[in-house]
Amino acid sequence: MKRRTLLLLSLGTALLFLVYGSLRVSEVREEVIREYLRHKEFLSLISKVEVKNRADEASVRRTLEDLGIRPERVASTDQGVEVVVGEVSWRDLPRLVKVIEDRFDLVTLEAVDNTGRGRFRVRVVVR
Repeated sequence: MKRRTLLLLSLGTALLFLVYGSLRVSEVREEVIREYLRHKEFLSLISKVEVKNRADEASVRRTLEDLGIRPERVASTDQGVEVVVGEVSWRDLPRLVKVIEDRFDLVTLEAVDNTGRGRFRVRVVVR
């Protein structure tokens, strides 16, 4: 009787470990699959990111001239390339900002209209 009880107790313990182990393995498997899918989504998003051009004086000047805007000053600084444009119409300002944001990383933008006539003096720093 003692041997039979010990055998049943051992079998029950083994069965308990087997059930608990299989449940734990399935939880870990689901977690690994979830992390794998998140990683694949991250890689997919990275591949879709458009790399912007590195700003230098010539490329910024060319971009502005393509828009028909003549900059007063284009200079390299420690923050990036600083551009000062004398007068930009209020109609052209959104187009200017959109093109600069599309091609370069916009660091700072200052647009001041001291005249009240919609003619802005613009200072932009891009990278």
